[in-house]
Amino acid sequence: MYFMVCVFGNPQERRYLPILKALNVGVELQGYGPEGVVSRAVWEKRLALHKAIARKVSTRLAVHGPFIGLVYNHNDCLLKQAIRKRLDMTFEMTRALKPDTLVLHTQYRSSFPKFEMEKMWVENVADFWRGEIKRYAACGVRVALENLEEPDPELMIDLVDRVDHEYLGLCLDTGHANIFSDLKFSQWVERMGRRLMHIHIHDNNGDVDSHLPIGAGNIDFKDLFDAVRRIVPQAAVSLEVQEKPEVVINNLRRVLQFR
Repeated sequence: MYFMVCVFGNPQERRYLPILKALNVGVELQGYGPEGVVSRAVWEKRLALHKAIARKVSTRLAVHGPFIGLVYNHNDCLLKQAIRKRLDMTFEMTRALKPDTLVLHTQYRSSFPKFEMEKMWVENVADFWRGEIKRYAACGVRVALENLEEPDPELMIDLVDRVDHEYLGLCLDTGHANIFSDLKFSQWVERMGRRLMHIHIHDNNGDVDSHLPIGAGNIDFKDLFDAVRRIVPQAAVSLEVQEKPEVVINNLRRVLQFR
């Protein structure tokens, strides 16, 4: 397993980059969620912060892309234009930062089965990614699609298998799975298998996506790490805890014991 830490690029986070380097821990850049997309100026400011971080990172680099309102292959022509623009900005951001992995949400919703939308959803999203993944592959960037409200990984597996491209894989988010799924984490890992490229680890109590430090919720991380070591030891494991930098570093030291 290769460990990473999620950072937003803020000045106070730069202080612990030497610590990450000494521990051989990579960086996952974030901040293109709710706060990063309110204007073009805010997007560019976040990108500038990330470029400054990327220049200092000598370990592996990943980026978490935007997710608010993104519906791949949207049917509404006007919304499709807006989404296409945001996805083009995401690609240009990725080219500028040169990460090895871009993480994006699947955008699956738990309401889909009630509207009999699952089949249409997986067909449409697979059709979108058959074309989209080609430009990322040309830049040497893998795309890992992250579970959102999925109760199990079956549709995610179906999606990447339909696309069938070595640069498109899966990301397991422990917080999301703990809220929306009854499966053990070892079952997620076993079913995803070789498709699993990236893992977000943070804790919660199964009710709110609170991004707590490891050990502050009820997630069984031993079950997760035992399965990862056994099935996909090459996967990147990214600590996605939303706390002060000193708390994140202390939590990282605890997590590294699972190596």
